[in-house]
Amino acid sequence: MKNPLIDVTENTKGEDDTIVETEYSENEEDAFDDLANGSDPVKTVDKKVHKKAEEEAKAQFLLRLEKSNEQRKQEKEKKKKEKWIDKFNWALLRSDIEAYGYKYSFKSIMTKMLLMFAAIIGICCVLKLQWIYIFMVLLIAFMATPLIVRAQFEQMYQIRRFQMVTSYLDNVIPIFKNKPVLRSAWQDTVDLVDGEMQDAVNEALDYLYTNMDDENADETACKIIEDHFPNSRIHAVHKMMMTIIRQNSTNYQASVDNLFYDVSAWIQRTFQFQKDLETKKTQLLLICLITMLANCIFIFVYATNEIFQDFPQMVGYQVSTFLFVSALLILMCAFYIKMNGKWLVDDMTNVMEAKYNRSFKYIVMDKRSAKPDKPQIALSIVFFAIAVYCYMTGQNVVVTFMLGGVGVYALISNGQVYQSHKKNLAKALEIEFPIWLRDVALNLNNLTVLNAISNSKVVATPIMEYYVNIFLEEAIEDPSSIKPYNDFLSEFGLPDVKSSMKILYTMQNLDQDQLQEQTNSLIIRNQEMLAKAERMKNEDSVSGIVKFGFAPVGLFMLQMMVSMGLIFMFMMQYMGSVLNSVTM
Repeated sequence: MKNPLIDVTENTKGEDDTIVETEYSENEEDAFDDLANGSDPVKTVDKKVHKKAEEEAKAQFLLRLEKSNEQRKQEKEKKKKEKWIDKFNWALLRSDIEAYGYKYSFKSIMTKMLLMFAAIIGICCVLKLQWIYIFMVLLIAFMATPLIVRAQFEQMYQIRRFQMVTSYLDNVIPIFKNKPVLRSAWQDTVDLVDGEMQDAVNEALDYLYTNMDDENADETACKIIEDHFPNSRIHAVHKMMMTIIRQNSTNYQASVDNLFYDVSAWIQRTFQFQKDLETKKTQLLLICLITMLANCIFIFVYATNEIFQDFPQMVGYQVSTFLFVSALLILMCAFYIKMNGKWLVDDMTNVMEAKYNRSFKYIVMDKRSAKPDKPQIALSIVFFAIAVYCYMTGQNVVVTFMLGGVGVYALISNGQVYQSHKKNLAKALEIEFPIWLRDVALNLNNLTVLNAISNSKVVATPIMEYYVNIFLEEAIEDPSSIKPYNDFLSEFGLPDVKSSMKILYTMQNLDQDQLQEQTNSLIIRNQEMLAKAERMKNEDSVSGIVKFGFAPVGLFMLQMMVSMGLIFMFMMQYMGSVLNSVTM
């Protein structure tokens, strides 16, 4: 049978779909009828085909995973070369700020730092801290200042980079739609963007002018911009441009409109997420201020009492209060560093979270299950037998239940680990599926369904590519079957995935008008899934920020517990001294 992925043609009205051979036309009509009736036109897929697809997909996954691990290794080596101690270096602060494109003002930074020092000294005096502890707090604040200043400028730099990306996309898409020539689109766009983006576009244009004999000049020029701005939307725009140019497409307007809609929705969601993070930042600062104020009121009330006026001089109080104030300063510093905004632009990477790769390896590669293995079953039998013996001989009830509990845990531990890994893997796919589906949908006006799916593997993560490869092997073997579409990620129980794949199945034989209508519907429908996926992905990128809000409260509660314990000790000492004075 001819491989249906060899030919890539447009879906135009009245033309045959190259992805499905003529011999399947009657079967397809039956398949659509069966689909309308809710039945499956093909009940089984050859097990040999499925096994072969799995093996090939695993091989591809291992190859991609090796590249991903190599990329992660390079990033770690790069971080090692960037000495952490340099981040505390005031001498390097000026060069870092100027590298972000901002003017370094020593006077402004010193003024703000002195105001911060004055506030810290005032708070420490209210808390009755001794000068040695005040000096140590000021030293911590002095060391943290370069980190906070650098993080603030980096965040502003990343926000400006994001604005460059939005400016580029907002201009290049409609310009290209009007005249689908890459060089012409960039020439008209270059004067409408600024900063690093303008430099990147000029560099890409220079490459096109100086390498006219290069057959892959367009792709290389696109990569130049993507190296400056590794952003998934820029990559999607460039990929569609390349597809339209290669196919010499005449019905590309709808695809460009769909892409522009997707980009606009993404920009709005990203701005909203950034706004939410700024709100969290304000809330954290308020929580830190409130907890510090509450601690000041607590010690002020006790220190003004004649009995407790010597309480703040206790070493335990001095140390615990110093640790509390220092912890709040370090917490705020860590929050500013985490809020660097790098995720705004640099969202295109094939390096998956390590926890997702571990879960995939556990479930798919190692084929682990929720059932207990033989050693665990044997262990549980032994503990159950001992527990029964203890019960029959009237041994301690607590010991008997503990032994029985160990036996139960031995039986269910595998299931708990398996479910944890499956939950992680389901989350990874829930994040990746809408992103992958977006790429598929944006190419449906220029490519057949299976060709669009095959073309999307380039932007898929290793885990997503594994399941796409299995799907393609089975779908190519029998293009008229709905089963590969039904089975895609079915083991994870994701209803949006199942309904979206069925829509893709029904789109195989639609004419151009119907295809356009269905594609628009799919893209609009996918926006909700994309919003959720991007939220989850962004939360992974800035993981821990939400938890920061609970830290000041936890620190305050811990400080209060320590203070109450110290007050109790002080009261005992005070009463003891009073009793001794009375007896004498």
